[in-house]
Amino acid sequence: MKILCYQIALSFTIASLPLQPTLAQPQHLDVAFYCGRVQIQDSGERKMMPATVVQVKGTEGERTLVVWKNGFKNMSPLERCETVSKRFQAAWQRGDFKKFAPQSNNKNGLGILCALSFQGKACTEKDILFTVKNANEANKIVADLYQSLQNATVGRPIYQSSSSQSIDMQELINGISNSTDK
Repeated sequence: MKILCYQIALSFTIASLPLQPTLAQPQHLDVAFYCGRVQIQDSGERKMMPATVVQVKGTEGERTLVVWKNGFKNMSPLERCETVSKRFQAAWQRGDFKKFAPQSNNKNGLGILCALSFQGKACTEKDILFTVKNANEANKIVADLYQSLQNATVGRPIYQSSSSQSIDMQELINGISNSTDK
């Protein structure tokens, strides 16, 4: 009878211990992608330009991802910034935004940048974040962002104006939440 009481007490004690999250579990951070404005030096003069920015709420971590110097088709740089920033946010909220990757659109030859749930996934219409002139430009944009992350130059944006790598978005967001870059 004493053994049974000890087993019940031990089981109750173990069951009542709080579970601690492990480092392997993904962090669920409150993230906002939005169209902001940044000051850049262009042809010797300072200009305010629209930019897609990501911010981890509750921290001072913020990063300019893309500065929109040129429009595309019938969209001004500001309209493009607002549209693309909303696409970034929608993909993040859906939980599909694990990889930021380039692909080519075989229909019209344009390069596309996609929010993908895994490396190698085909980019569907809902995955497209924005288009560029060709696949080489899409690859260059991802390579530039990847290089800025590798060099730890936090805050260096992609300038979107005129190797198939991808960016791990959770790693990017975690890096932002651990920085105080504004």
